[in-house]
Amino acid sequence: MVERGGRPEGPPAPFHKRCDLDLGFDIGSMAIEMRHPGVEQIQSGHGGIVVTAWVFPVGRMLGLGTAAGTRPSLTLAVIGIMYKLDWGVGLNATFGILGHWLAIIVFVVLAIFESSFDKIPKLDRLQGRLTMPYRVVAGGVAGACTIPFGWQGVVVGAVVGALAAWFALYAKQLTRPKTVPSDAVLNLMGLWEDLAALAGTLLTLLFSPVGYGMAGFTAVAFWSTRYRRRAKYRHMRRPGRRA
Repeated sequence: MVERGGRPEGPPAPFHKRCDLDLGFDIGSMAIEMRHPGVEQIQSGHGGIVVTAWVFPVGRMLGLGTAAGTRPSLTLAVIGIMYKLDWGVGLNATFGILGHWLAIIVFVVLAIFESSFDKIPKLDRLQGRLTMPYRVVAGGVAGACTIPFGWQGVVVGAVVGALAAWFALYAKQLTRPKTVPSDAVLNLMGLWEDLAALAGTLLTLLFSPVGYGMAGFTAVAFWSTRYRRRAKYRHMRRPGRRA
């Protein structure tokens, strides 16, 4: 069903203040309306969920959650800065505190520490295990903070973001070599992760489908590394391969 017209009268919700695309969720009829100001209103004619309304939000859940699994504090700091600059998608009312300058400063300081410790060979894997709960929580916050649809969107975003963060951390630990010839190698890998998390967060906030690419790249890196290691071990176990 298509209706012509603009936004409904009355002040907009806080989240919609920063979004050109207004997505409203009607849990009673299980229908989603997508309203674009001054153009049209679209609603499911059969009372079902318009799946396309979740395409961009799910992309942000995956992309921001993946970035948080690699650099949690950096991801949350960038989300807050982008909100302050009014770039990309805004924050919902539940996580509006991320846009406060005090929160941004705290996450920037934490990002500097986590990046520094991540480049120390003796602390690399230990830090990954100790900070896993923080990374998962940060992934849940990152995945939920830009999602509309009320508490339903927050819950879905938190779950998907937390799972994406856990998988990104697991893939990071698997793809990193256990031993490196020099500290410079680990420093370069850490720098790559810094840049990937920073660029991924920025691009996902500007264009949500980038998040699918981030999650897909992480999955490909994980499975390719796992396949190569299994193939190597099978090759070593073959009869006659021992010296």
